[in-house]
Amino acid sequence: MLKLIRYLKGYWAASISAPLFKFMEALFELIIPLVVANIIDVGVANGDTAHIVRMGLLMFGLGAAGFGFSALCQYLAARSSLGYGTNLRRALYDHVNRFSFAELDRFGSPTLVTRITADVNQTQQAVAMFIRLVMRAPFILIGSIVMALLINVKLSLIFIGAAVVVSIILFIVMRLSVPYYHRLQKGLDRVSLLTQENLSGARVVRAFSKEEEEKEITTFDKVYSVKEDTPKGTEKSPSYKEGLFIAEKIKKIVNEYEIYDPELKRKRRVKYSDIALLSRTGTDKVREIVKAIQDNLIPIDVSPLLKEEGIYEVEIVKDILRLIVNDMQDIPLTAVLVSYWIGMDYDDLLNIRSNDAKAEYFWQAVKGQKD
Repeated sequence: MLKLIRYLKGYWAASISAPLFKFMEALFELIIPLVVANIIDVGVANGDTAHIVRMGLLMFGLGAAGFGFSALCQYLAARSSLGYGTNLRRALYDHVNRFSFAELDRFGSPTLVTRITADVNQTQQAVAMFIRLVMRAPFILIGSIVMALLINVKLSLIFIGAAVVVSIILFIVMRLSVPYYHRLQKGLDRVSLLTQENLSGARVVRAFSKEEEEKEITTFDKVYSVKEDTPKGTEKSPSYKEGLFIAEKIKKIVNEYEIYDPELKRKRRVKYSDIALLSRTGTDKVREIVKAIQDNLIPIDVSPLLKEEGIYEVEIVKDILRLIVNDMQDIPLTAVLVSYWIGMDYDDLLNIRSNDAKAEYFWQAVKGQKD
């Protein structure tokens, strides 16, 4: 977490002053019980109505001042956290744009989308909560113990013991909640993957009326989920579990469906050789999927799938499609320019980049080039 502090650049004044205002709020809150005690011990005991009114107005002023300092702290905390999130998201996006194709395949776009969106939002909220709540807790805890000691030493021992017990309980809860956070991260990656697949394949799914079957995909993690007591080292990768799901679908097609054979001029049962799998993933993920299918004793010919030149051509076509959708992407643009279809080399790319020093991104430098 300390490595991420540098992304508060530009918001240091707000980040430092906000805890100070929170300290003032806590201070006024701690003074109010002393004022109430004074009202009872002096005003009520002596029947001094004027003293009660004066102390009541003082208590109201302390509450109003505390509310003002709290509102100011909330504003500065929100400003600091939003600025922090903006800086972190921009730096993370720039870093992802520098990934090689192998790195993009290794992490996967769903994971990267989750990192840039959900994870950045989590850290952004953590900064806000740290300024608003975490910084307030020590002030209230230490201040309340001091005030309790000033009022009654013996009774304050009960308060100190309760504070220790609460601290232990909070520590245990935090330790137990960490594994659930990791499971939540995996679930978010899965949601991102399903969302991306549903958006990219919506027309195909609707064209073949496969909406109901697509809904089953959202439950395959329940069928092939790894239990918490699974021995370490025996867990299956997401690609392997996806292969298990594909294998079940293939078996269902072969066992339950028929197709029309133009040579026989009649319908017949589906054979394994009638089925073709199209993959948009990297070679490593393909191997995991193929292994899962082969483990289910399903014959599969992967020789055309794993040819490097075939994958290269498909990747270039995918990059061209990405640029058609959004031409402000450095990685697909670079891959297309150095492909044999365009014929540029890395020296040409370097010349394009150096000719426009003001361009922040490579695609801006390309757009600035004159024919």
